[in-house]
Amino acid sequence: MRNVLRSLVPPALWALASRLKERVFPPKDHLAEYLKRPVPWSIGYHYHKAGYLSAQLGRIDILDCFAGGGRLPDGFGIGLDERCVEYPWAIARLRGSAGNLLDAGSVFNFDYILNCPSLEPFKITIVNLHPETNCYHGRAVNYLYEDLRSLPLADKWFEQIVCISTLEHIGFDNELFSSQFEAGSPSGPLASNFSDADYKQALLELWRVLKPGGVLLLSVPFGVREVSSTQQVFDLTELNALLAVLPDAAKRVDFFRYRGEGWQLSDADDCKDAQYVDWVTLPRDAKPKDFPVQPDGASASRAVACIEMRKSERKI
Repeated sequence: MRNVLRSLVPPALWALASRLKERVFPPKDHLAEYLKRPVPWSIGYHYHKAGYLSAQLGRIDILDCFAGGGRLPDGFGIGLDERCVEYPWAIARLRGSAGNLLDAGSVFNFDYILNCPSLEPFKITIVNLHPETNCYHGRAVNYLYEDLRSLPLADKWFEQIVCISTLEHIGFDNELFSSQFEAGSPSGPLASNFSDADYKQALLELWRVLKPGGVLLLSVPFGVREVSSTQQVFDLTELNALLAVLPDAAKRVDFFRYRGEGWQLSDADDCKDAQYVDWVTLPRDAKPKDFPVQPDGASASRAVACIEMRKSERKI
């Protein structure tokens, strides 16, 4: 019903209504409601996560920890999804760099991420299938609405590319992630036709638009192999297949594992039995009682593989 209503309301009016709603039900009320009953993805969850991440991304010691592969503080990110390790892992590797930055998948498209001092030197382009509510043209962020498998971008243009928790969705039904979904669009139900060629083609496209000497930072959910209507979870076999797509790249893989005591740096063997919490297939109007609350507080991935790929300076 919400999607039908949104399709009938002009975008500007919908945005105004959303802002008015925030004034009537301010974030602090949402956050207080969440803290009373911390159910993943319920009202207030995103405010709690944003506040937590804003604090962590502002800590030099945390970013140094992610940059150097050190042990995370006890209790890091309890009850939060994998973004709480993916973001600082990526931001830590972008520090001290500048130039053209491509966000392939629109994972950086939040003010608390774009406000990070490490991103100030970059000219940022965000690629997504469809427009989103968040838009930061005032910060000179460029937006492009295209399929990652076929990018209308020049070769060797970007010094840095981030592709966080996106490749696993390529070729699947992405309706959940788009308010502008239409049957038959590139984000339509494609799971029945899914092939590894989909994400591999996207990876080759990202490599094409990366400059020699540039770095591609990407992450995928890792653990027990799973293929659903919306995504896949990579096991070691699939991860090695992903890494083999770019044989000339210099690669480093960091694994992070979630348990009841929070997120921690790990390894492939420790993460191989990690199971994904399948919250993404819930209906849009699901209530907090419908969410699959786990004894350990996991909200989505219980393990992720974060991959740094550096392109050779030589001409290839």
